[in-house]
Amino acid sequence: MNALFRLLYRSGAWLRADEACQVGDWGLTFLRAENRCAEISLAMSQPRFPLHAKPHMLYHTFKFLKKWSETHQWCESPLVDATQIDESFVGVISRFSRRVSPRATIDRTYDLYMASLRHQLLGDAKND
Repeated sequence: MNALFRLLYRSGAWLRADEACQVGDWGLTFLRAENRCAEISLAMSQPRFPLHAKPHMLYHTFKFLKKWSETHQWCESPLVDATQIDESFVGVISRFSRRVSPRATIDRTYDLYMASLRHQLLGDAKND
């Protein structure tokens, strides 16, 4: 995935057909590997994947890049329609959720983020 995103970030809004094909290959390989890891985790009854990165949408994106690259010289980068998360936001969420059960990560993250947001907007409202 590092090589995939490095290529996407260096390529701009349009990918040459060979780059699009490479991104598609790397992406599909990652999805197969992630799926296998999730299967192993599930078989061991150890949930290791509490946050999901929309694998179905990613699958269609990577398949599209591979197919489009077969008949076109240039392909639109998937980053053109992407929404990037601010790194400080990622760090805040990480601190909020790192010490909870994987089953409760999403709920705990949301609760703590909302509490922090309230504190930022209204000040210290603990005594209300």
